[in-house]
Amino acid sequence: MGSDETTELAPEILAGRGDHHVVGYGGHVHEPSQTLVDGEVSYRGTLVGTYTELQELVALVEQGEMELHTSEYDLDQINTVAEKLEHGEIEGRAVIKP
Repeated sequence: MGSDETTELAPEILAGRGDHHVVGYGGHVHEPSQTLVDGEVSYRGTLVGTYTELQELVALVEQGEMELHTSEYDLDQINTVAEKLEHGEIEGRAVIKP
């Protein structure tokens, strides 16, 4: 999810020319332009669906009409998670925690 804690990690953990995708709402990007230019770092906002559709989804989950599958992983497991994603071994969402 977009949060100050995750967006501030991007320049430190991305390879040169890396993209940091912000999924969800919240948080701010507080980076000096020189940091972004030096690392050729890009921030991208990602939204799948509209806010209204998100509200409808939350209502369906609360009513028990739909179940969401989420797995949480620590940052040091990111390579394992990437392999699982590549092999279609993740059901639902994989959340990487810094």
